[in-house]
Amino acid sequence: EEDWWLETITESLIPLLEMLHRLKREKIPFQVTLAITPTVLSMLRDPLMQQRTEACLDRNLHLAHTEIERGSDPDKRSLAQWYADHFHRLHGYFLNRWKRDLVGALKDLRNSGHLEIPASAATHALLPLFLKSPDVLQMQINTGCAAYENWFGCRPKLFWLPDCAYSPVLEPFLVNAGIEHMVLDEHAITYSDHPPEQGIYGSAQTASGLRVSCRDLESSALVFKPEAGLAHDTRYREAPFALDENTPVNALRVHMEANGEAHAASLNTRCMDSPKLYDPDEGCKAAREQSKRLLELLQQHFTRLTAKGISNPLVTTVLEAELLGHWRFEGIPFLEEFIRRVAAQSQ
Repeated sequence: EEDWWLETITESLIPLLEMLHRLKREKIPFQVTLAITPTVLSMLRDPLMQQRTEACLDRNLHLAHTEIERGSDPDKRSLAQWYADHFHRLHGYFLNRWKRDLVGALKDLRNSGHLEIPASAATHALLPLFLKSPDVLQMQINTGCAAYENWFGCRPKLFWLPDCAYSPVLEPFLVNAGIEHMVLDEHAITYSDHPPEQGIYGSAQTASGLRVSCRDLESSALVFKPEAGLAHDTRYREAPFALDENTPVNALRVHMEANGEAHAASLNTRCMDSPKLYDPDEGCKAAREQSKRLLELLQQHFTRLTAKGISNPLVTTVLEAELLGHWRFEGIPFLEEFIRRVAAQSQ
């Protein structure tokens, strides 16, 4: 579980924050929402986990330099140098710019209006399962909101239901905590007794006065379409745990536990479903191409909705954050290109 945590932080969260802060410095207009549970935020502030995150970045940087020193193949040495530069940059952001405080980096983006961070239940509890214990249910919500206020200096208005698990009976508990807006799954609206006129694509409000945004499954699925998303491209880097089998064991000693199992392997060298050596430039090129195609498909989606009589459709597209950087190494440049293209358009 600790390896999973370190992979998520070093491969997804830190690169994502680096990219968003870069767009902010360049004055690229954007607004995105990132749901992070109180448990994760607490771990980000934990000194021990901060120390281990730094140690993980150190190990990755050491491994890259080891590959540079031992490499005889110029292409592999070039790739190892690229990794060394990449890890050095992430290490600099984490240790020097943000002083290990990723919550502070999130707060900066939130305060500037670029990032919306919803509150959530204290321990990622499936709240409908606690309906028979109303005190526990209210405590889950209240504790999550209090932690949010402690980290970000204000009471939350938006709430992310863990796993989008919803029941109308939850609404009074959310209202009691000062919540005004929640995110639901599509079927919460489509199967409701009184769905709004524009379905999931318009402004909706419950009987309790809570505003509702619904995940659009169609647009979310577009990200995984082979011709438009992050599902597959042989120019992408292989998924995690694909170290170069030619790397000698002694070069991996800082990545080994006492039981002989390798630590999180970040220095992957192969392309997806291909024996070819990974080329970061080609991987980013593929991500940019797929991102352009995704925007075209989303524009077609909006056109179809408008043709159905839905005016100014509101589309909520939801992605698993680990897809960006961890499961798909090119996920960060993919999202960056998408944001830049949206910002460059007039609509």
